[in-house]
Amino acid sequence: MPDAVIGRFHPGHHIEHAETRCHWRVATHYPHVARAMSRMVGAPMDGLSPAADGYWELVTVSSSVRIVFETADNTSVAFRVASVHDLGVFLFDSGCWDLEEIVGGTTELCTRAAGTTLCELSLQPVLFTTRTGRTVLYIKPAIDVIGTWTSSPAVSA
Repeated sequence: MPDAVIGRFHPGHHIEHAETRCHWRVATHYPHVARAMSRMVGAPMDGLSPAADGYWELVTVSSSVRIVFETADNTSVAFRVASVHDLGVFLFDSGCWDLEEIVGGTTELCTRAAGTTLCELSLQPVLFTTRTGRTVLYIKPAIDVIGTWTSSPAVSA
């Protein structure tokens, strides 16, 4: 890991009018990170306070976020949020045994070009039916390569 992790992204979803909407929950111990992320996701900080465990938590409106890939292993991805790149490194831990299985060869490609690959980290709802006939909703993380990272706002916005 190139820097200390300043926050974590967790998948979330809710069902509204029979439509599944995915979002990210961003958790951090640092108030300045919570403020910066609240500006980025458009969530007001008024009345927001840390939970009993000391974490500040924000919910994004979007199911995707542009990131600059750092390093990865089988179950986690380290990245910087492109629009607040200098803020620090975030982590996404997958509950899956093998994150590589979900995102294909993206992690290998991005790891080779760590710090220079602009990607989109997203959540996609997937419905499937079990052998017993029960329909189950699974929220699948995905990483798509957009291109080469540059700090130019025209490219990274």
